[in-house]
Amino acid sequence: MVKTPEEIELMRVSGKLLASVFEMLDQQNFLGMSTLQVNNLVEKFITKDIAARPASKG
Repeated sequence: MVKTPEEIELMRVSGKLLASVFEMLDQQNFLGMSTLQVNNLVEKFITKDIAARPASKG
């Protein structure tokens, strides 16, 4: 499957957003946090801090 330049750019932007999520996670201390708390932290970061929409949320 060949990607158009527009599709490649969308993939590039998505990758940068994902990288910022991983950078944020790398700076966190998860000791004592439940997976629900981690999920909420990540969801807030995605929706509020980087103003994106999580793909898994539809």
